[in-house]
Amino acid sequence: MFELVHFLHVISGVVYGGASLLFAWVVAPALQNMEPEARLAHYRTLVRYATPFMATAGIVVFVAGIARAWVSGAIAGFGDLFSGYGLMVTLAVVAFVVWGALDGRSRSRMTKAIEAKDSAAFAREVGPSRIITTVALLVILGLMGAMRLGLY
Repeated sequence: MFELVHFLHVISGVVYGGASLLFAWVVAPALQNMEPEARLAHYRTLVRYATPFMATAGIVVFVAGIARAWVSGAIAGFGDLFSGYGLMVTLAVVAFVVWGALDGRSRSRMTKAIEAKDSAAFAREVGPSRIITTVALLVILGLMGAMRLGLY
């Protein structure tokens, strides 16, 4: 059971993180270089396909991560959350949630700017979204690597 949950956590994390980086470093800058009408059309198409894909990957990585900690036996009860491993898991969960909240706000502002055909407002959100995504992924990958190496 542990191997299956671990596999789901890792594969969905790779998909979610990779797609997030792709959007932040490739798609958003490409959209930035389009005329407002073309940007709106392309963005609507992207959202139609990306939203269910990213939502599924995000839910799976989150649920499988928590299940992984529980199924591993390292966190059997509330008190274990204060062990070294438990604190690392808690930090990873908090980082993922904070990332989602901050980037969600940024994406919401991007969407409003695209729909308003406001190129300047859209451009102002590309950089912060890129920074939020990159920093969050580095923090989470650092925590995952530390947990894997037993550095807790």
